[in-house]
Amino acid sequence: MILDPTSGRLCSDKMSIQLTPGQSAVIEALSHAPDGMAHNSLIAAIYGGEEPEDPMRVLMTHVCRIRAKAKAAGWSGLIATMHGTGYRLTQPVVVNAPRPVIIPHNLRPTLERLLYSHPDQTAADQVLASFCAV
Repeated sequence: MILDPTSGRLCSDKMSIQLTPGQSAVIEALSHAPDGMAHNSLIAAIYGGEEPEDPMRVLMTHVCRIRAKAKAAGWSGLIATMHGTGYRLTQPVVVNAPRPVIIPHNLRPTLERLLYSHPDQTAADQVLASFCAV
């Protein structure tokens, strides 16, 4: 299975389901832990210190809804419960994250000249920041 975290699509060669950003974050975190994750570790991975009011309830809701979507698409048992400890994926999921393009520093002056010849300097700054290693 392949997860595109940008679009929230979880796909196999035959089916796909649309996930919310929270559901996508659960699948992405679990995809990096083949032996599963404890509830607290999963909550930390998903929210990174910005936890909702009741993070365990929110996590359980995400898992429940992912399971319902997966079952409706014909995938049963996508997420297994590790009783009393956490969750794990029952099949591998590859996260298809876009890879940043790094422009070597020696090409940066050329890129700057090209970008700053554009009338919209804010756009030029954004492009330069996203393509060049600082």
